[in-house]
Amino acid sequence: MVHHPRNLNVGMGFRTALTTASKEFFFSQTVDWSYDISKLRVFLELLKHFDVVQGIRPVPILLSYIPTVRSIYRIQRRSDTLYKAAISLANYYILRLFFGVRFYDFQNITFYPTRIAHQIELVGRTSFVNPELLLKSYYRGAKFIEVPIRFIKRDLGVAKGMKIKTVMRSLADTARNWVAW
Repeated sequence: MVHHPRNLNVGMGFRTALTTASKEFFFSQTVDWSYDISKLRVFLELLKHFDVVQGIRPVPILLSYIPTVRSIYRIQRRSDTLYKAAISLANYYILRLFFGVRFYDFQNITFYPTRIAHQIELVGRTSFVNPELLLKSYYRGAKFIEVPIRFIKRDLGVAKGMKIKTVMRSLADTARNWVAW
């Protein structure tokens, strides 16, 4: 287990976790373990056929082909509150617009063989690091599969990632990386 003496934020925690990862697979998410990983074995089996397994929030098949309707539907299933869902959707559309990748989700649980994740240099320092690893893997030609993973509403603790200061820091990190790319 890796521990920082003081809270350095989710981005730095993610980077430390990736740097020190030593097992065959690396999986992460930046949303307080709010996803059902009861099918973890299935996700890991998929890594025999794909380089990256990306979790997505489930949507009925018909709605998955209509982006705006899909987004409206997903608001109620995207987060604990309407405010968090709105921030999450704004983040989703900003990442899609800036980086041109048509994933159904960027801030969800993602599974990698550790050897692939270690090949990518991260520069982000906020919650952008999760999509950064995903995007850089994509642009390196990784083979992806997106799989539905159920969102579990938070019961305990207080989320800090939705504070205006944190959101603005993440947005600035995203923009800075977009310019650099």
